Amino acid sequence: QRSGPLAENQRGLWLLSRMAPGSHAYHVALSLRLDGPLSVPQLEDSLQTLVDRHDVLRTTYGESDGVPHRVVTGHLALPLERIVVSGQSETAVEEIVRASYERPFDLAQGPAIRVTLLEQSSTASILLVVAHHLAVDGTSVAVLLDELVDIYTRLEHGSPIPPKSDVATFDEFVTWQQRTMEQSAEALDYWADVLTPPPPPLD
Repeated sequence: QRSGPLAENQRGLWLLSRMAPGSHAYHVALSLRLDGPLSVPQLEDSLQTLVDRHDVLRTTYGESDGVPHRVVTGHLALPLERIVVSGQSETAVEEIVRASYERPFDLAQGPAIRVTLLEQSSTASILLVVAHHLAVDGTSVAVLLDELVDIYTRLEHGSPIPPKSDVATFDEFVTWQQRTMEQSAEALDYWADVLTPPPPPLD
């Protein structure tokens, strides 16, 4: 495992999560109705493959001397929660979805994402993905879902799963962001010095 600092927006979200640990205000959720037969073991394998491919899904959030930090583990199991809701009313199912959405995350233990399968029948179910905003946003959770569908389809047909695209890691982004902010601070200090005392007002 490895650790590193939080991005600036994450620091704010982490602080808010400490101020209101039971709040679900910063949960990101997506629910889908699935029609047709579904292989639960294949779905579980697809989910774990997704987690293994993306560091952010294996990240927990701790602190040392009041300073938050990220910890990326080499392996983090993501269990698929299964709830049988056959015969229950639409209102009852909605309440189960709401309760799952509102349940708080343990950010220090992880994972910061959970997936629930509500099984209505052998050919109908609801897939609910809930994650903390520290890990995803509305755009990235949709991207993850697209990737999940692609992995599931490839496993179903026995096709190879392509390697993850070679893009900048989150660690590299945080390093870039910190360097940029340091340069911005230097520029701010420069102009504060140049503009002291302030120039006369314009006509």
